[in-house]
Amino acid sequence: MPVSFPLQFSQSQWPARKGVCGVCEQPLTNSVVYLSAGTCADVEKSHLVDAEAFWSCGIHSADDHESREIVVAQLPNQEQFDLSFCSTNCLKHFLLAIVDSLEQK
Repeated sequence: MPVSFPLQFSQSQWPARKGVCGVCEQPLTNSVVYLSAGTCADVEKSHLVDAEAFWSCGIHSADDHESREIVVAQLPNQEQFDLSFCSTNCLKHFLLAIVDSLEQK
């Protein structure tokens, strides 16, 4: 499956929901590696309170005997965050460092 951006799937259409990899479409039988990002917040009177932006990366084995996760970013009182890099090469090194950290954990 060619990957193009932005990803535009409903929750039910996302390949992992169908039990296949989002890139190669192979069955997710042994484990799943995930990226998770978003904002958690309490809502009071239509206003966000105590918002926290997060980004994590992890792996879960099919039998739940192996589970690892690293928190890439956790920013209290933030609804959004931006990371800036001087080049795509530096962005690539940053993303590879995330994968390396997960594999070493």
